[in-house]
Amino acid sequence: MQRDPRRIAGLRAALQMRVEPEVRSDDMKVNSTVRLVSWPLYSWYEYGRAVGLAVPCVGLVAIPTLPKVEHWAVQIGSVFVEITGADKDKRNNWTSIRMSKTAMRDEPLPNGKFKSASLSDKIVGYTRVGFGSIVWFCSTYIQKHPKYMFHSENCQKFAIELIKFATQNRHCKLPPVCGASYYVYATKPHSRLREGEGKISTGGCQVRCAFLGAQADGPEASFTTKNGVIVDARAGSAGVQVLNAKLEIGFQLRTGMQARNGSFELIFFGFGVKLGRNFGLSTPMTWIDTE
Repeated sequence: MQRDPRRIAGLRAALQMRVEPEVRSDDMKVNSTVRLVSWPLYSWYEYGRAVGLAVPCVGLVAIPTLPKVEHWAVQIGSVFVEITGADKDKRNNWTSIRMSKTAMRDEPLPNGKFKSASLSDKIVGYTRVGFGSIVWFCSTYIQKHPKYMFHSENCQKFAIELIKFATQNRHCKLPPVCGASYYVYATKPHSRLREGEGKISTGGCQVRCAFLGAQADGPEASFTTKNGVIVDARAGSAGVQVLNAKLEIGFQLRTGMQARNGSFELIFFGFGVKLGRNFGLSTPMTWIDTE
């Protein structure tokens, strides 16, 4: 009896796609908020960033520019969608996707500790598709990328592809990836207004990997009232990425102050600085930032 490879791939995808019982289709309705949620995989790496702040030339510039080794998940509505990764003994490296009301970061380990003490999230857009389409995408992704690889076919690659699909390429800029993964995308004009944040953008294009990248963005305007107040207006920009630092040239009138994701930013009509987990320095015509 000859085996059908497509049927085997479909069965494997069904077995490796786990939707927790508490998840309902109404939890991921069309027009739900899409967030990129991340947390560090290695606490010592984050401690190094914090300790480095004591040495200005190293802590403020060199440490934050290193690529972040993070796990990425996508929160759509109230549901976290993420790749679980490989077992520690490396015996099971099949791609496995879970949908749950809680992220893996919030679930205790056998010793009672949690995987990470810090977490950051960012609204990247809104869903343009429903629950069934997202389940179909995840199943198809498993068939196309059956093996999990830490440095390439990983959680970050999945998160980017899911965000592109769920928002139908109407999302904000995404951070650099870690490892051998890379991504290329062009966003369409989009707008959003929800949860104390608002943005209108004419779109842009971007190509990025862990070490290098380039981007170009059209005019956009935004504001946020979360953990501070920031109002931003840009006439367009172009930039490059080296490691975790990006340099952009354009024209901006960003104004306000905000404490978010371990960093504090103070800026007035384009002149400003950001300190903490990330470092930034800006003028109305040029700005550098570590994401």
